[in-house]
Amino acid sequence: MTRLEDVDSERPLEPCSLDGLAADSGDIGFRDGARQLRVSSIRRRVARQPAAAFGVAASAGVLLCGAIFAAWCRHQDVAEMSSSKVEALQSLAAAPHALEKPSSPAEKPGRTYFSFNCSAGFSGWQHEWSQLKKDFCCDEEKRGCEHRTAAPFDCDAGYSDWRGVWPLSKTGYCCYHRGRGCERFGGVSEKQLEEQAKCSAVGEDCMKTQCCKDAGLQCFSKNNFWAECLETCSAGPNILDQESAAWWQCRAIGQRTPGKRASGRCSGHNEDCRSTQCCSEPGMQCFQKNSLWASCKASCTPGPDLYGNDPDLWSCKTLGPRTEGAAPWISQVCANSNEDCSHKGCCMESNHQCFRKDNGYAQCKTECKPGFKANPWEPAWSCAPVGMRTPQLPPPPDAKGVVSKWVADTCSGEGDNCLKTQCCKPVGLQCYKKSEYWGACQNSCEPGVDKDNKTITCEPLGKRSWGLAMKGYPSLYCFSLYMPQSKERLVMEAQLRMNAGIFGCDGYDVFASTETILGRTKDLHLVEAILIPNIKVGVSQDGTAGNAQLFMAVWDKIIAQRKFTFYDWTIKVDPDAAIIPWRMRDHLRWHVGKNAYVVNCNKFPGSPNFPMMYGAVEVFSMQAMYAYARGSGRGGSPP
Repeated sequence: MTRLEDVDSERPLEPCSLDGLAADSGDIGFRDGARQLRVSSIRRRVARQPAAAFGVAASAGVLLCGAIFAAWCRHQDVAEMSSSKVEALQSLAAAPHALEKPSSPAEKPGRTYFSFNCSAGFSGWQHEWSQLKKDFCCDEEKRGCEHRTAAPFDCDAGYSDWRGVWPLSKTGYCCYHRGRGCERFGGVSEKQLEEQAKCSAVGEDCMKTQCCKDAGLQCFSKNNFWAECLETCSAGPNILDQESAAWWQCRAIGQRTPGKRASGRCSGHNEDCRSTQCCSEPGMQCFQKNSLWASCKASCTPGPDLYGNDPDLWSCKTLGPRTEGAAPWISQVCANSNEDCSHKGCCMESNHQCFRKDNGYAQCKTECKPGFKANPWEPAWSCAPVGMRTPQLPPPPDAKGVVSKWVADTCSGEGDNCLKTQCCKPVGLQCYKKSEYWGACQNSCEPGVDKDNKTITCEPLGKRSWGLAMKGYPSLYCFSLYMPQSKERLVMEAQLRMNAGIFGCDGYDVFASTETILGRTKDLHLVEAILIPNIKVGVSQDGTAGNAQLFMAVWDKIIAQRKFTFYDWTIKVDPDAAIIPWRMRDHLRWHVGKNAYVVNCNKFPGSPNFPMMYGAVEVFSMQAMYAYARGSGRGGSPP
């Protein structure tokens, strides 16, 4: 008689009985007599026999069922199959819907497609079981669960539009665990699914497996000892390699995984990523703010987002994986756009590619047209790419820029309780939690106990402040002293209308010895002069105004209100002096944090008194302002 064998059977075979036959690796199982099939992804060798050899009707469905049923009972001849078993197979063939969904409500829908023998190979499950088998046995029989961590995906989030927003990794996870999104895998055999599960995932070494889990990816070699799954690979430094700038061989290993890589839509800038749990921009991570919002950011510190639209606190819980971005070494290793990149093979600037002009020269460009000639006598550009294109680079975690308007109104100052706001206005200060009821903005904090013997935790809350950079970075606080009865008022009014001069700074004030209102800014802010004492102005030895006492009164006001602590630089500007704030920032950004002032006149280079600072424009760093405050006897403190 003809005998059929299951070549992958994992355990001694049990007697063939319809009731209680459990689903297992290499079998079709009947649970409690229910008409339900489970076909696991294994290799089978089925002899091609006429339908009569199975004693059942000659339909494709019956042939399949008969072959697998006989494979389970490999120690029994086909002719010895009882009539009840044949009737069961005929019944299953006549009811193909029994293959689609489990009939028992207790069954997990995703399990319709996978079944395993959780006793077979249990002694070496950590290394020998596939991930599919580990998950199945953990759920069904509580075996092999040590590999489990928190669920990587929320299969409820975005399910209403899963086809458009779920990436392949999430779809595969939710199909197996929740039976959701399985339509994506239509036409893929269970054998292919299990074989694919044994292949390497993105970021894993595929040198031994020689295959990739994700559709559309190819295993490429870095060297003789390591390989990874990528869409494409160009010989040279791999700018996505987070560990090393060594050149990649980019030798294809094995076959490319069939199909196209999933292009499920991930979230972009300022979009809610709770459903997609992935980001479209390189190097970005989906961070949760609260139960109602999450967005893609390069980094996230629990507390308020100083760039955000409101002062609400962020939990900064990560959702899904970080989108792969450029390696941190590119700024030190790769070429800039003004040098030959042929030997470096990569570019340090965002969206740049190294293109060859000829065999002796290459340059980093955003694009290159073959045949281009800068001059008629020069050789044409071949535009052959060298290495990989550098993706868009995210800002570094400590990057500083323009903060939101609410920061000036909401964040705490020196001496304020910052426990609720979790942000500070003074430059360089950090909100530290001192107790359950109090937090303070300080440069640093030493844990210990207070005078009441209560613990000072010094837990940092939110980000360290970089001040009120409302229009640009570094931040500028500018002020002018003017005489309302003179032509200086007309000059100041013109600057106000144009939003120019001191009114282009991040913070500004005007001072006068009489009460006066200069006008309103374009955002309807009322500009009213800060009153100072009326001090008589004489004539100095060089024939200029002897106004030292007058300006000392102004500086006393500046120090007393401590507004200078909110800005990197304090600039005194005469009404008839013109400053361009954005150009001031470009000059001063390299000196932020230094105890410095700007000398602006070198009229007599040989004189010991030159260069010096002339009074039309006087520029002081915040650290210099603190030093002046301490020396003037008006008080100091940070830094």
